[in-house]
Amino acid sequence: MQKASREFDYPSPLPGIPMLLLGIVLMFTLVGIPFAVLVFLGLTLVNPNQSKVVVLFGNYKGTLKQHGFFWVNPFSVRKPVSLRAHNFNSDKLKVNDLRGNPIEIGAVVVWRVRDTAQAAFDVENFESYVEVQTESALRHLASSHPYDAPHDEATSLRGSGDAIHEELKRELEQRLQMAGIEVLEARLSHLAYAPEIAGAMLQRQQAEAVLDARAHRRRRSLHGEDGARPPAARRRRRARHRAQGADGQQPARRALRRPRHAARRQRRHALRLIRTIVADEKKGFLLRLPPRLLDELRRWSEQDMRSINGQIEWILREALRERLGKDPMAAEQKRKKG
Repeated sequence: MQKASREFDYPSPLPGIPMLLLGIVLMFTLVGIPFAVLVFLGLTLVNPNQSKVVVLFGNYKGTLKQHGFFWVNPFSVRKPVSLRAHNFNSDKLKVNDLRGNPIEIGAVVVWRVRDTAQAAFDVENFESYVEVQTESALRHLASSHPYDAPHDEATSLRGSGDAIHEELKRELEQRLQMAGIEVLEARLSHLAYAPEIAGAMLQRQQAEAVLDARAHRRRRSLHGEDGARPPAARRRRRARHRAQGADGQQPARRALRRPRHAARRQRRHALRLIRTIVADEKKGFLLRLPPRLLDELRRWSEQDMRSINGQIEWILREALRERLGKDPMAAEQKRKKG
């Protein structure tokens, strides 16, 4: 709620040119010299977009806002107050966002004096008041929102620029109304993670981008390029591919899935499948790998749609096939089929 204005115009200031001529005439008379001094003391000049707050013996007598040359009570005090627009560029503040991450934030505020009486009497120094309240509003804004949000509908400092600027402007108007200050514009001029966590947050953003791209590819593979479901034959092939793995082998600790409409074929080969799964016993052993090598294997297995164990087994089989010139598992598979 905007506070009621205390400002009013100075009542009937006299024109300055006639009073200046009167003072010059009084200077040539011996008795009129003291009166000439009083005339000269009452002269005041008001420039465009400037104002003079007139105070007489501790009482507010009004404000001269119209530009020109005037004469007022010579015993009054005239305090100049600028009505022009001001820019305040805040320093980079280090604060914590809603999630506790240290960030750096700064803002640019465009403001001007709306009520000269409030600016002159309600605060000690209205320019310093604007600077302090702007920094306080920035800290409160940064602690109320996260730097970045995983979903577009959530308000964040980086992703919701217009909403953040509007919220900052409203809060500044509430804080500065008692000083008679009008906020014309408020925008963030700097926003970044603090240097000590910038590298870690960049890696986190890259990981989130990879996950989003992977989810998008998964949705596209399930529903096609245009969002429509693929034909039934393609869905059956993809179901078999996911169930058996890319190399045609059943992945470890994963149930064998078949399309529902192939129930007749499942009944025909049920005993053979069970025999293959039970007979294919594998021995476990501990394998120690460098973290970098394990990460590369994980990425390779995700690209080939295999588990890490299945990917290692496929690599070993291919290496033995190249070294021995034959598939080392061919005799075992022939024995199982027989």
